[in-house]
Amino acid sequence: LKSHEFDVLIGDGRIQTTGSADLRNLEQIPFTLEPDISAVRLQSIASLLDTDKMSVQGPLTMTGRLQGRTGSTKDLLASLRGNLEAEAGPGRIPEIGPVGNTLFKILAFVNIQKMFSGKKLDDMNKKGIPFDSLTYRATFQDGTMSVNKLRLSSPALNLDADGNVFLVQDRLDMKAQIELLGTIDTVLDLVPVLGKAAGQLTNVYLDLKGPLANPKIR
Repeated sequence: LKSHEFDVLIGDGRIQTTGSADLRNLEQIPFTLEPDISAVRLQSIASLLDTDKMSVQGPLTMTGRLQGRTGSTKDLLASLRGNLEAEAGPGRIPEIGPVGNTLFKILAFVNIQKMFSGKKLDDMNKKGIPFDSLTYRATFQDGTMSVNKLRLSSPALNLDADGNVFLVQDRLDMKAQIELLGTIDTVLDLVPVLGKAAGQLTNVYLDLKGPLANPKIR
């Protein structure tokens, strides 16, 4: 299949892809894919896939170019080469999927460090963490996703991260920086630290290493 074009409207958004594929061996299909996604609400895609387990909830814009081959999940992840850029938001990050799991673990770690009182964390677990924008830029090579930029902006905090996600091993090695903004209890329904504005606190620098679903944080 030397070339294909796919174009569909979903709500106020649009999904377009171009690419090619070699269909002579259906068990392992080499492919090239260039997605161009504009303002598609992930809830719409979730409903089409009959799932509510999206790591991020909000409109998504994505472009890039990927090469790989189908087969087992391990074969697919190991074969990916190319790049992706994405932006999402505003929306919420639920405590499901690798993004939600890791972010909630970071907040729990910060809470252990006495920066949050955490009395209303249960509300966040149910509703998710609100954010204004999520920006992502990564390259793929030999089973490794190199995250060149990951920035989460919300009314309460900004988070910047970069590093590597080893897709086949399901592990990561990343660094992150959290900048706290404003008064935490006003925005994230958390009790402020000793009654002070979060802006008076210093930034938090983190190392994240280990299994993707449960990395160790230092």
